[in-house]
Amino acid sequence: MRSMTVSLLALSLLLPTALASNRFFEYTQRYWNPPNPAEPVAAGYLGTGGNDYLAGGAFLPNGTALLIGNAFGSEFSMGEDVPIILIGEDATAPGDDTMPADWTTTSGSPFIVRLSEDYGSIDVVARLPWGAGSITDIVTDDQGAIFVAGIAGPNLNQATEVNEVTVPFGNTNSRMFMGRLSDDLTNFVWMLSVNDNAGQGAPRLQELADGRISIMGLHNHRVTKNGVVDQSTSGSPYNNWVGVRDHESLYYIAGAMNHSNTGYEPWRRPFVYLRDPEDQIAASYYHWPARMVGTNWSRLVSDSELRAAAWDHNGYALIYGWSDGGNTVFEYSPYDLKEGVRSAAEHRTGRPTGLGFSTWGAGVGSFAHIVRFDPRTGEPLAKTNFIAYLRSSGNPSSVGISTLEAGVDNSVLLAGSSAFGLIETNSTKVNSLDHETDYIGGDFVAILNEAMSEIRFSSVLPGSGKLDLHRYSGNRKGNISARSARVGDSTMVLFTSAAHYNEQFTPVNNAQTGFSGGDIDGMYVILQMETLQDELQIPDSGKSSLHAAPTPSVGASHDLSGIYEVSHGMDRDTALIIMRDDARREWPAFYMARPYQTAQVDASGKGVFTIFGAQDNMVMAHRPINASRRLGQRVADKSDDETVFPDMAVTVHIHDAESASAIITYNDRRVRVDNGQVSLRNSSPVGSGINIRAVFSVTKAQLGLARNTSENDDEVFVEIWTPARPSDATQLRSLRNVTLEKVHNEAWLRLPDDVGLPAAGTYLFPNIDSNADHDFILSLPGPTSEG
Repeated sequence: MRSMTVSLLALSLLLPTALASNRFFEYTQRYWNPPNPAEPVAAGYLGTGGNDYLAGGAFLPNGTALLIGNAFGSEFSMGEDVPIILIGEDATAPGDDTMPADWTTTSGSPFIVRLSEDYGSIDVVARLPWGAGSITDIVTDDQGAIFVAGIAGPNLNQATEVNEVTVPFGNTNSRMFMGRLSDDLTNFVWMLSVNDNAGQGAPRLQELADGRISIMGLHNHRVTKNGVVDQSTSGSPYNNWVGVRDHESLYYIAGAMNHSNTGYEPWRRPFVYLRDPEDQIAASYYHWPARMVGTNWSRLVSDSELRAAAWDHNGYALIYGWSDGGNTVFEYSPYDLKEGVRSAAEHRTGRPTGLGFSTWGAGVGSFAHIVRFDPRTGEPLAKTNFIAYLRSSGNPSSVGISTLEAGVDNSVLLAGSSAFGLIETNSTKVNSLDHETDYIGGDFVAILNEAMSEIRFSSVLPGSGKLDLHRYSGNRKGNISARSARVGDSTMVLFTSAAHYNEQFTPVNNAQTGFSGGDIDGMYVILQMETLQDELQIPDSGKSSLHAAPTPSVGASHDLSGIYEVSHGMDRDTALIIMRDDARREWPAFYMARPYQTAQVDASGKGVFTIFGAQDNMVMAHRPINASRRLGQRVADKSDDETVFPDMAVTVHIHDAESASAIITYNDRRVRVDNGQVSLRNSSPVGSGINIRAVFSVTKAQLGLARNTSENDDEVFVEIWTPARPSDATQLRSLRNVTLEKVHNEAWLRLPDDVGLPAAGTYLFPNIDSNADHDFILSLPGPTSEG
């Protein structure tokens, strides 16, 4: 690859000598000069003098850049010295003031621009007849063959002979085209059109591992390089769900949000589904019950939604999750509501992830969460927030993502719109904005490394994004295109869009002298960056790739006083039982549980209570593929149906403010454990009382979960969480001469007559071993008049 050096404004290369201390200035300084930058080698406007836009581009093996777009003026010219090749027989041009609505407008002239070797001028332009259609994508192979795609217009057959292909599930009223251009751009080697509702989504191209070219409209078609469609797969209609199908595997990521009620407040609940090539659900993620997320145990109730998705070149999913605050489920693993997503990714890859952007101080806004994960296992591989910050306070400010793509090196290519103030790579940005005085926001583009731990490029593109170029769902569209290619030892990235003229956009080595005219021109930015070593080389641990958190930390109990009731009837709250497989073979199991009867706990750390989780309250067990991945489903020798989860009960005996024992009843087994850790904390932020949390360690063999002898000693952590509310008019009494009797295999506590009514009598304590020593806390009424 040729070496290129571009001189930018000297002012932008100077690091400020003094910056204020808030996060806007802190992060601006941190990312001012990125360690592995993407350098702009060309940027500018490109048009014919009328209304034009650029829809995308590609690179030939030698690094030559090809740009594609659509022109809508009455004449087609890109300068006196620029040769124009007309492919086919021309038709009547639209009027001077024609403005395309979006990528579906087919009345213009699709064109392909080949830039010079140094990108500083136009080498040649080839165009199709007016009304031939709308070009939406271009791809090249390693031999330099050029393939283009788009929506067929009424005059497509005036460009070349068209082979019309009809599939039974296609829309007969809409056709998309795909053609192979000759190397000199003078004609088409072949051209075909397929009945596909391309207006729902701009047709996209990708070369497959087997050498065929995949074209994705509403449906997917695989085309040989001599123009034969040898496989077609029906797609799913676009609706308000975001969706994207992987060209290689034909797996499909889709999702959005549901309006839910947590019991305290409304909540927009995100969900993500993986569908297989037959359109069957293979997995679901983030789809947590609203009442569980909204309890004091979680409170991850920032409204959240899936808004964009993409596939990288390793078959992993990239998603953009929107939230309106910092406390969102996107901060946790897709299958585990308690495990931080960044720590899970670092555990698996051995590398830290995230840009370090913090969300504290966030009010209501729009915040971007970018997650890379394995959609077949749910395992996180990288995660970052992408956030702007206010200059005055340093508090988080809104960012929305409209384009999400994986680069050829699996870097993350972003485009969107930011409120004040975007964190830019000031040494490489392509605008003249001054971060100390100007409004730093609006439409932008950015590049993150594969691990999402570095910003390789970030810049506002003043005036860009004036036309929708592609679609993620019925109401989610993108107005900037992102493409990349590997050329020699470098990765080349190209951003294109429709733009108004803006004097704060800074052209670099531009191929045209300036804005060509009309309301909109094409805008492009070409960047060159070092191809980094694969950052997500996942080590082979010899075990399943699924990850479970280590022993949960319960923390210290707070200074509390009083007596509290653990009661089945607590309003708008729930207890939880969680089982975790520390061998990392299965996902954790979450039971939404309820206390059994009513029990009381002393704030100093004494008490006995039971919580019960019914099998039909096993979270996400309703999805068979999800259930089969979760810890605790019946093993084959217990039941023919491996997705059945047994009921589970945990009787907790708190000894003091730090330790506890338990009887765990599960899978027709009853196991006593004495290694429990416990904490009692004030209930916050909702409600009064305390939250009780305890963790116990058992083995799979003890719970009957070992499928073979090698799993017998695998550790299982059983965690319980329950709220407790203040108890009225109660006190603790120290009792003597209390006996424990065994009646019908149950333990009964017999109190002496001198305790005083109504306490005297016998009380059943289920699940207590009558052959063992116990301490008991018994809550009695307050003192009588006799004392």
